[in-house]
Amino acid sequence: MSCGGNGGCEPVQSAENPPGSSCIRGQGLGDGQPLILPFPRYDSLTGVPSHQRALAFEKGSVLFNIGALHTQIGARQDRASLPGLNQAIDAFQKAAGAFNYLKENFSNAPSLDMSAASLNMLVRLMVAQVQECVFEKMTLLRTQHDFLSRLQLAQEAARVEDVYSLVHQTMTQAHVKDYVPFSWTTMVHVKSEHFKALSHYFAAIALCDCPAASDAELPEQEKAFIQFHVTMPEGPSLRVLLQDPEERRKLGKAHLKKAIMKHEEAMRIHGLNRP
Repeated sequence: MSCGGNGGCEPVQSAENPPGSSCIRGQGLGDGQPLILPFPRYDSLTGVPSHQRALAFEKGSVLFNIGALHTQIGARQDRASLPGLNQAIDAFQKAAGAFNYLKENFSNAPSLDMSAASLNMLVRLMVAQVQECVFEKMTLLRTQHDFLSRLQLAQEAARVEDVYSLVHQTMTQAHVKDYVPFSWTTMVHVKSEHFKALSHYFAAIALCDCPAASDAELPEQEKAFIQFHVTMPEGPSLRVLLQDPEERRKLGKAHLKKAIMKHEEAMRIHGLNRP
């Protein structure tokens, strides 16, 4: 998901320099008045123009465009390859840094896309896309299919779901929801449900497809399982659950059922965005 930049140009105007304002002054056209270069800017999502004669506003606009450019670079990488994933991660991180710097150092923005609420949303969106790329990188690099590897993928998918859920909450806040395109909000919601489904899916195949833990493997598997499950499922003890094939299969089927439900919900939400 990427942002469009903003910008524009207008003819040079002649006007008095307002007290306390910053602007670029030229030599003039012979009428004794200085030339003042206004700084027009167009909102990246609505296209509504804004005008200020403050140099800080132009600096902020340039930095916003740099962040938007990095989102475009990240979105155009081939994420089926390791170099493409690394470049996408780097680009989204740079975009997040640019937007976060603006959020912390630029106030009283005349346009909505440079308001604190919108910049906060963009920072979180970039961080979510970085986390998604990290998950894709793990799936690309991981060649083993043992219990721990699959449970780590389930845990990483759950992290991606968490950050996209946070982005969705941010997009539905009062100062943002009427401004952000509906397609953005829908896609973020879809991704949240999709990665929740993936998390349950990888947990299911870890429990159903992998053999029961031996006494030597048990401590490490217990530690990984506790990190994945915030609360322990009801039923037998963790030791019994990991070493009893039938108990593992029961919990695996529960995760698989949840994965199907979340996948169907993602498909339903995605269908809402179709014309």
